[in-house]
Amino acid sequence: MRRSLLFILAFLPVIAIAQKEYKLVEQSSKEKPSWLSEGTHKGYFMVQANRVATLDEAKKSATLSLLNDIASSVSVVVVGETIKDIKWEEIDLNGQTKEQFIETIKTNTTTKISKIPALQGISVDIKGDIYWERFINKKTKETCYDYYVLYPFSQFELEELVEAYNRSEEH
Repeated sequence: MRRSLLFILAFLPVIAIAQKEYKLVEQSSKEKPSWLSEGTHKGYFMVQANRVATLDEAKKSATLSLLNDIASSVSVVVVGETIKDIKWEEIDLNGQTKEQFIETIKTNTTTKISKIPALQGISVDIKGDIYWERFINKKTKETCYDYYVLYPFSQFELEELVEAYNRSEEH
């Protein structure tokens, strides 16, 4: 047991190096921003888009993720459905029959983010700190991007959106 553990531990670095199929070839700044490695960001949303084909698609994906995160912090609609199915059947008990029922219950719950008109003005270009990296797949030579956004969003802004949502007729 000990021998096999040592064998596995000895080859972990080799396996990790072999699995690194992407090579970093360009980045938006010389160093990664500190906010990428920090834990939580109170008053901020951090979103990312990984391994996206173009920089423009990465930006669109991160923006959509940001809008979804903000909207879901304002209002999420939960819809639930329960379907109850009861079937009667007869069971043969050594020549005698007995009726019994089988009850099947299925529950389906979905969540939807509410449409919030006030989100239309939110743009990662205006307020967000942006960092991106371009990679090349060593095997296929295809390019892809990782795109990161740190977007400031205060408690005050959140409360304003909640109030605007509560005043609207869409909920």
